[in-house]
Amino acid sequence: MNYGSCSDDIQARVPPSDIPAEASVLGAMMVYSDCVTKVREILTEDQFYRPAHQIIYRAICWMAEHPAKFGVPDLVTLRAALAQRGKLVAVGGVEYLVGLAQGVPTAANVKYYAGIVADKARLRGLIVASALAGQAAYGNEDADEILSEAARTIAEATKTRHVCGGSSAAEVHGAIEQAISGTRVSIDWPWNCITHWGRSCAPGAVTVLCGDPGSGKSFLFQEAMLFWHRRKIPTAMLHLEKNRRYHQIRALGQLAGCNSILSDQWQAANPDRARETMEAHWTMLDSYGATVWDDPDGAMSLDQVQAWISARATDGARIIGVDPITAAETGQRPWESDRRLIVSCESLAARHGCSIVLITHPRNANNSAPSIDSLAGGRAFGRLTDCVLWLQRHDPPLDAEVRMSCGPAMCQFNRTVSLCKTRDGVGQGLSFALNFDGESLSVYELGLLTPKPKRRKDNEENE
Repeated sequence: MNYGSCSDDIQARVPPSDIPAEASVLGAMMVYSDCVTKVREILTEDQFYRPAHQIIYRAICWMAEHPAKFGVPDLVTLRAALAQRGKLVAVGGVEYLVGLAQGVPTAANVKYYAGIVADKARLRGLIVASALAGQAAYGNEDADEILSEAARTIAEATKTRHVCGGSSAAEVHGAIEQAISGTRVSIDWPWNCITHWGRSCAPGAVTVLCGDPGSGKSFLFQEAMLFWHRRKIPTAMLHLEKNRRYHQIRALGQLAGCNSILSDQWQAANPDRARETMEAHWTMLDSYGATVWDDPDGAMSLDQVQAWISARATDGARIIGVDPITAAETGQRPWESDRRLIVSCESLAARHGCSIVLITHPRNANNSAPSIDSLAGGRAFGRLTDCVLWLQRHDPPLDAEVRMSCGPAMCQFNRTVSLCKTRDGVGQGLSFALNFDGESLSVYELGLLTPKPKRRKDNEENE
């Protein structure tokens, strides 16, 4: 058998691709704006085989994230966006864009075409992974190590789209190998109990953080984001209330451990200290600010928030937060928009191995008992997410027995966080005592609240 000629024949083959399917996807995104979100749930830029299609796809996604710049992506606005970036000629000019738009009679099959594009990309990934495994087999490494790495690489290359009903053994094996190698880990919160019992930042987890106005949920989550940023964990934060400068000043207060820096009057009265504080934390605040977005006009819809989340997941953000998700425009059928958002978040988190945290509040701001049925928004926020954390403020503080690291003790605390739902953790129903320090703007965890014993129903009846 002539192995040399066989190898030459394989190298001469064109990698798997379907250019008409790619064109149909892009054409649908240009003609039907609702297709942009649908496609982004399935495809990433590098899954298009033709370089021109990658450029067009990237431009459409950018436009969807910045509607105020060019408007909704269509033939005219896309042409302007590409021309401004000097990419119009590179994609084939206006004539090619017109051909894409005219070649799509309906949006009904866009997910089908996107699935074809994804499958071809998976096949190309399989070819590369197999070639790497073949090269390794000619080396001097241990056979078990080569096979293990080959299984992991192939699983990684082919994980994009799942068409079968259940997970294959290879897929499960790949996930286990990722955990063993440290490429798939659950991210720790700054607080041990929330980390251990909730696992709300496991890969693929979608978490809801709820709290009444004034409970400090935004401060709590920003403290966590700063904690992760210090540890070089890629994060992205979208603030839908107030502008970016407002939240950056609050972040400076947390970095400095001093709430005085938030006050304009204090800054004016203490210019030297204010400048010293800014100088001391300049580098950290600047790098953290690069991970923060805002919506100063308050015009973002849930679909646009969904597009932003998709873009950040594609960019490689490990933890993505939106505060508060209820500030986004839901449209005339909010229950459908909420469900579409949560389903999309679950899909994106699973595909990219990231964690998404949506901050919300109770339907009625009356310090009601934590319950997933009391979350603001549609039922999807409680029913379809993986974890629900509920932060409560206690004024005056409470006194109760807390299981601390040194043992049980009576403690006073002004916050509790309850685990209303923990799909990936084992602490559902548990609550933890916290103290929020208004001076340092930081949260300190005390420990697990000792559950109150429940009386049996038959004893109550006898009484």
